[in-house]
Amino acid sequence: MKEIVQYDPPRPYARASRVGNLICLAGETGELSDATKHVHGDIVQQTEAVFENIRGSLALFGASFDDLVRMDVFLVDREHRKPFMEVLRRYMPGGAPPGAMVCVKELLHEGMLVEVEVIAAAPEK
Repeated sequence: MKEIVQYDPPRPYARASRVGNLICLAGETGELSDATKHVHGDIVQQTEAVFENIRGSLALFGASFDDLVRMDVFLVDREHRKPFMEVLRRYMPGGAPPGAMVCVKELLHEGMLVEVEVIAAAPEK
């Protein structure tokens, strides 16, 4: 059985889905969860907002960063890798799961510097 969780207010795509113990989250940027504004700070501020958004989405399923099985990172500037990794280590001191880190020309919203997609595994309900 598939469970879909929408954003509130709804966006054109869902916040997350769960099938069995597999949780897939939407790509997270520094957009506030109610979609009222974006965090337009530096890469550190945006990365902190991204991980807080991910934390909130995982919590909807009783999951945490410890349950991540994959993480893909999209940066608009390769120079942001080091500060991104410093923030990541604060949220995941045990290390990140397998994934990819790629540089892209731009993200959908102007001023966004980072987007992260994750997949997690959590116990069945």
